[in-house]
Amino acid sequence: MPSLVEAAVSQIVHEKILQESKPVVKQSWWVLYARDAYTTGLWMELALRRCPDVQVLGIGIGNEVPTEETVMIPALLREHPAPDVMLVMDGFRPMTIHGLDLLKGPKLYYALDTHLNPHRNPQEWNQYDAVFTPHQETITRWGGRGVWLPHAAEPMIHRPLKNHPVVYDVAFVGGTDLAEAHARRRTLLKSLAAKYKVWVGRAYGVFLSIVYAKSKLVFNCSVGGEVNQRIFEGAACRRAVVTDGLEEGRGLGNLFTDQEITTYTDETLLSIVETLLADEPARTRLAEAGYQRVLKDHTYDRRIQEVLQWLSRPRP
Repeated sequence: MPSLVEAAVSQIVHEKILQESKPVVKQSWWVLYARDAYTTGLWMELALRRCPDVQVLGIGIGNEVPTEETVMIPALLREHPAPDVMLVMDGFRPMTIHGLDLLKGPKLYYALDTHLNPHRNPQEWNQYDAVFTPHQETITRWGGRGVWLPHAAEPMIHRPLKNHPVVYDVAFVGGTDLAEAHARRRTLLKSLAAKYKVWVGRAYGVFLSIVYAKSKLVFNCSVGGEVNQRIFEGAACRRAVVTDGLEEGRGLGNLFTDQEITTYTDETLLSIVETLLADEPARTRLAEAGYQRVLKDHTYDRRIQEVLQWLSRPRP
């Protein structure tokens, strides 16, 4: 596990990134997201702050305005000018926002955990001009408002690290504690741990990159067949990613080729892992190809550009 020193360094890095990302002001954005650290909300905010024509008021972890689960737009308007654009990002516990009708500019929603929280009422999204989601299979839930915006990586954090000896064969960063949702994941990890040295647990920010630096392979097991962050972050750390083969319509084949990541079935997992661990050149080629693909197409800077491109299109 990362040390307290590494934890302090990680916090300093994040504060430095936020402080140094001061763009020339042209377009103002409000960015609202759950206040947990190291979330998609933070990475999207950092990417927005790097845009030269954007000013960001972040409402979330480490930002200018304290947030609660309920956000009152009238209260924010008493403290700040109305934004040109508002972007709301939720997780498993979304925020409740009152007074959206007071904002006249485009209102965007990034619905992140719809694969875990499918009971959310689609009527809630009617007050937004677009609902972006990383889960391609859920786009139709919002009618014409749905837009596919896959997960990505933040290369300032999710990156190859040197001077960390490789001590694990396989790393899995994520949860294993949900009784039903993680049952298959626990079974597969148990089979891997019976043959190989496996790291299992939660890790965030720089900690995650350290875990991957110490491992030969990144193992991904989705909850419901979703294209999740683990795929992008593992590849961004220049590690060979082994992920479950996802159903058609999930979009994985549009994001990576089989030369950039490797997919498995429950029956083929052990043989694929054994082959990759035994063939270092093949493992290195896979890791490098996945890494280059992420840098080219799957960073949060790229995702923000996709949002900006959507905003620039003529709309009814």
